[in-house]
Amino acid sequence: MTKKIPVVKYKGQIEIGDFAISCAVLDNGERILVDRSLSTALGIKGSGAYWQKKKKGESAMLPEYISANYLSPFISQEMSERLSKPLVYKDSDGKENQGIPATALIDICDIWQRADKKGALDNRGNAKVAAERAYIIFSGTSVCKLWSLFLSSITVPRAYIKLFNKSLSVSPSAIILGNCLK
Repeated sequence: MTKKIPVVKYKGQIEIGDFAISCAVLDNGERILVDRSLSTALGIKGSGAYWQKKKKGESAMLPEYISANYLSPFISQEMSERLSKPLVYKDSDGKENQGIPATALIDICDIWQRADKKGALDNRGNAKVAAERAYIIFSGTSVCKLWSLFLSSITVPRAYIKLFNKSLSVSPSAIILGNCLK
């Protein structure tokens, strides 16, 4: 018996500052982030060698945004196992894509932050940029999480939601899918 591949039911983008991370809710209820979109938001440009290995399916691989050797001391075994098995899903056109559980976003940002604090990113310009972006994403998701909790506890007129979103540069998708960070 083959496993049914989940299909995108809702899709959008979580906009945090200048970054946008594509996200979706699948028909099985799972909330995901699109791998490539997260790479772009972190400023990570995967090498051709990475994608060649991934295409060949040589072994379980971490996503490109945490695959650098200097990050490995900061990735738990559990996280490594979790992210080495991307979630395969079908978009609305029926094309297969890969994503990660939305709940992993905070952990990924934490990996970058811990590596930076311990000096593992020193003299690695692009890695320092990724750590800075991870911090911005982490901060933005914290705001989104608080706003999501706020919305779930009271009824708020739409005008206030629009005003709040504008002042924080948080998109409606981030609020709708903000619960994905549960």
